Amino acid sequence: DYAIAVSGIAGPDGGTTSKPVGTVVIGVASKDKREVHIYNFKGTRNQVQNQAANKSLEKISKFLQKTLDK
Repeated sequence: DYAIAVSGIAGPDGGTTSKPVGTVVIGVASKDKREVHIYNFKGTRNQVQNQAANKSLEKISKFLQKTLDK
């Protein structure tokens, strides 16, 4: 079993100095391992959401590959 989680601030409002609009946290996990990645995407709300979705799929794909190669 695997999990992926995405949270962030896509905008246009809601950003702060420490967490500006575009900040996205992506986590991937299995029962034995977990990874957390933080990004700061640029663009409109829709662009930030699309970048986050694409990066999430990339991260879970790489995570699965590493896990399954063991």
